[in-house]
Amino acid sequence: MHETPRGRYLVLHGDIFDTVTRNFVFLSRLGDCGYQVLLGINRAYNAWRAWRGKEYWSLRKAIKARVKEAVNHISKFE
Repeated sequence: MHETPRGRYLVLHGDIFDTVTRNFVFLSRLGDCGYQVLLGINRAYNAWRAWRGKEYWSLRKAIKARVKEAVNHISKFE
């Protein structure tokens, strides 16, 4: 609950409204595991880039954008 001078508000994280999170728990956990692995690879990759004098690049962000595009495409098809 969040209280303000104008009233009280219930603040929720949007994942409770996500169909995959609510109905396909295994798929959700598999995605989380893959995401954690991706974060580790991203850290190692950017350490290598820093050693070469290059700026930070988000591998995680690039892959997440691609996955989101695929999910949106599938949802529109369904």
